[in-house]
Amino acid sequence: MTFIRAQKSQIDAWGALGNPGWSWDCLFPYYLKSEGFEIPTPAQVAAGGAYIASYHNTTGPLKTGYAYELLNGTLRSTVQDSWKAIGITHNEGHERW
Repeated sequence: MTFIRAQKSQIDAWGALGNPGWSWDCLFPYYLKSEGFEIPTPAQVAAGGAYIASYHNTTGPLKTGYAYELLNGTLRSTVQDSWKAIGITHNEGHERW
């Protein structure tokens, strides 16, 4: 399973479409409250895992983090192949996860 938050512009668009109170700034605290992020191990960081601590919470009930497969190098190619198969393009300028 892949967990990806929507972009700020996508969330803000909900409010712009006439849904008061729907914005990234309103939703982000709930993202944090719900997330139980597992900080990447040194091996995962060496394999490409990265994070910004202020964007995550480690105590929430929804467990998120990098999959074990990141350690053996198969996750990246598997995910990229899956996204390509459904038409999601790869951002060539962003090589670190």
